Amino acid sequence: MKNIIFSALFGFWVLSFVIAAPAAAVPSYINYQGVLRDTAGTLQTGNFSMTFKIYGVETGGTALLTVGPQTVTCNTGIYNVQLGPVDNTVFDGSDKWLEVIVGSDVMIPRLKINAVAYAINSLALGGEVPRRPGFRRWRQIRWR
Repeated sequence: MKNIIFSALFGFWVLSFVIAAPAAAVPSYINYQGVLRDTAGTLQTGNFSMTFKIYGVETGGTALLTVGPQTVTCNTGIYNVQLGPVDNTVFDGSDKWLEVIVGSDVMIPRLKINAVAYAINSLALGGEVPRRPGFRRWRQIRWR
């Protein structure tokens, strides 16, 4: 009986590590929410073909990431999409811009992407790989 209880507890312990490891990973998708209006300013409702591109420059250039075309549902103008998967090389610390294309119409200007999406770079820890859990590379400060 003790062996059965020990085996069951050990099995649950091992299973907890198997389940917890993927849950601890940083997601590689960016959540983006927007508002879609027509040229008269009317909020749009329905399904629209949309493509999203991330660039390293405000105008021109080559897309670093393209997501779509995909069907996006708008409800009174509001839509929500997940862009990705995005690897940590896209967000290297330099400025990035998002271009949204609805059908064949490019929405201008591109939108500057701010700090939250840069959290994806935490996967690489700025190029450092931790040697042990909790490892941090800090310069020692000496007080005089």
